[in-house]
Amino acid sequence: MDDFKGGNAAIAAIRFASTNLAVFAMLVVTWAVIATLADVAYSLLAQPAGAGASIGVQLDAMAESRASRFVDLLPSVLSNLVISVNWIQFVLLDRKPRHPFQFSGEMAGYFGTSIRVGFFSILAAVPGVIVGFIITATLGSPTGTVIAIVIGALMASAGVLTVFIRTFLALPAVVLDRPLSTGDTFELTKGHAFTLGWGYVIIYLPVIVAIVVAAGLGTLITDAGLVDAGELLSLVLTNILSIAATGLTAGFMANAYRALVPGDPTGRIANQFE
Repeated sequence: MDDFKGGNAAIAAIRFASTNLAVFAMLVVTWAVIATLADVAYSLLAQPAGAGASIGVQLDAMAESRASRFVDLLPSVLSNLVISVNWIQFVLLDRKPRHPFQFSGEMAGYFGTSIRVGFFSILAAVPGVIVGFIITATLGSPTGTVIAIVIGALMASAGVLTVFIRTFLALPAVVLDRPLSTGDTFELTKGHAFTLGWGYVIIYLPVIVAIVVAAGLGTLITDAGLVDAGELLSLVLTNILSIAATGLTAGFMANAYRALVPGDPTGRIANQFE
């Protein structure tokens, strides 16, 4: 569909979540609470700030340690699978999630396809990394190193984002049991990379701003002497916003799939995205 507009698809995804706010909140809040409890449980058991420190101090110490990545990994993966698959099915098949722990066979395929999409996206960063090393070796100075890092990072990021935007249609496709190859997704997204990227900006920019505000609010409360309250509030809000972004992204991917992939699974033409 040559006149597809990613911005309209993103706005439609936000409206769909708003219209079905009770279901959306059920999924997002439940998994945000699980992620928060995992962090709190680790902080209480491992006590990264040392014995006797309050929960707020423990959470702050955990956030600065490598362990936080591993603690957050399982809730992050599970919430991504459950919310993404169920929300895509809700948008495209009108299959409303009944509860926040609705696992299905499609999640295995979604997980595998996510790894494939991620692999090719990360692989696209290699040229930027190589260019960075070449610039560093050529200039051979501290200034040259800074230039190399900036140019290499920009090239690597551009490569990752471009390939992801050109391949993500494989994710909603596998949920519908209509798998797409990497070549298929490149063909279907030809000429739409910019508008799809703009759609992602519309989804993520408000979330990023909200996370920054939440972190700032938590810092203000912490600086006022309420360390535990500030750290917990910041953690809870950040988890809610991050997981909400997962659901909104799933809705956007579903809308893009419906508009760009032949054979509308719901029998509806995606005129609302034109």
